[in-house]
Amino acid sequence: MTSNCFSLAQVALLKHPLVRRKLRIPERIEHPTSALPQNDGFFETIKKGWKNAQLAQQLEERERRIKNHLDIASKGPLRQTFTHNPLQQSTPSIAAAATTKSAKAKQASPATGGKKRPWEETIG
Repeated sequence: MTSNCFSLAQVALLKHPLVRRKLRIPERIEHPTSALPQNDGFFETIKKGWKNAQLAQQLEERERRIKNHLDIASKGPLRQTFTHNPLQQSTPSIAAAATTKSAKAKQASPATGGKKRPWEETIG
């Protein structure tokens, strides 16, 4: 309470023109109102601030989603690539060769479900 009283007394004393001249405090500069920027109303300022906060939050969310997507993609399994389209069999000789390979694999190890190396069928 006492510091507030001292502050109020100091302001009242420093506003007095005689004290300002003795302490060589320059006069306040009064700018013309036409040179000052227009002040928006209270509610307009709040609306602008709210819109800016929403835009900032959307940008942060977008960056977080992109980073999360890249993290998931970097930790996931690699997609297998092929020299040809495995879903499209163009010649019957390739299909026949694949069936003979799978038949040989089934004969080689019947105890493991017929497939010694299950990925051999998908790799050309």
